Amino acid sequence: MRRLPALLLVLLVLTSGCSGFLPWSDTGSGGGTPTATSTDSLSPPPGANGQWIVDAERLVSAHESALESKPYRVSVRIRPRQDVGSRNWMNSTLTAHVGGGRAGIREAGDGVVVNKMGNPYRGYTWNDSVAWCRLADDTCRVNSGESSNFIRQRIGSVAPRMETILSSADFLVNGTTVRNGTKLYRYEASGSSTLEGVETLSATALVDERGIIHDLSGTVRTTGTRSATVEFDYRYELVSNPPTPPKWMDDRPRLTVHRNASEVTVEHHGGKRIPAGTNASLFLGNDTVGASGKIKLPKSLGNGDVAHITVTSLEDTKGHSYRIAGNATVNRPQSNDSAINHTEWTSSVSLRMKKWWISIWGSAIRNDSTA
Repeated sequence: MRRLPALLLVLLVLTSGCSGFLPWSDTGSGGGTPTATSTDSLSPPPGANGQWIVDAERLVSAHESALESKPYRVSVRIRPRQDVGSRNWMNSTLTAHVGGGRAGIREAGDGVVVNKMGNPYRGYTWNDSVAWCRLADDTCRVNSGESSNFIRQRIGSVAPRMETILSSADFLVNGTTVRNGTKLYRYEASGSSTLEGVETLSATALVDERGIIHDLSGTVRTTGTRSATVEFDYRYELVSNPPTPPKWMDDRPRLTVHRNASEVTVEHHGGKRIPAGTNASLFLGNDTVGASGKIKLPKSLGNGDVAHITVTSLEDTKGHSYRIAGNATVNRPQSNDSAINHTEWTSSVSLRMKKWWISIWGSAIRNDSTA
């Protein structure tokens, strides 16, 4: 069996999340009582055989491939059994619903800090957009058109953490169990582990023939003068439907941003009205130059309204940094005679209100999805 060393901090802090397991409402997701059976009627999952898990990397790869086209829910829960222990083993919970190119997440814990929003938070992603809110003050942000999406990255980080655990000890088969009508191989480990900072590991993995890891749970005993016994549980569950937009997104401003050589237009398609006086933060950049500035909206922007934004000057502040000056009109196209041509530049527009902060990147990024 191949074993991989892993940092304690990397293993569990990055899998931190929010309060409690999601109360799954899908009719096919009931709990059920595991029952020991023989393995005669099953084929071992990829990366394993009828005796033990041979290749954790192959098993987790099969797990991810099997889930790629299916809606599922995942939860991660980490809890110290006692108050003492390394701070690297923090109370944390992550719950997520994934499918159909969309994902919803809720996460909290003693060390969760995501995109400077703090913890705990809830989020939702669809197409090329991501929205998330701090639960402490209900301030929310929407980003569209960015190349990275922290929600998908966060959910995607769970499987590699499971691989680290599965690679750190010998997981031997101990019959099968039945959960929700599906027979699962039961692999168990007990004793020493190659996990850094861990003295002993006791864990059980429940895996189906396709390689889907339905559950990986157990305890570790940490080393050091303040050692602690810590519980962990990684759980995956197939469901019937992909996630739908959460209610907290209903009042978000739904915008479409387009750009031509001399003008940026922001169209409002529903949700919260953007008040007059709101600053539209504009960024333009190319390989060598970056320019930013704020242009105030003269009127409020509501459903059906269009804001026209032009850049009239770029002031060199220092080196390759420029300050933008420009104009904005609402529902009245302005003359572009004095506008600066920025055809070769990338761009972004941000509108920040009391609750919502909307950032849209790219030259013609749409944010009016039905999500």
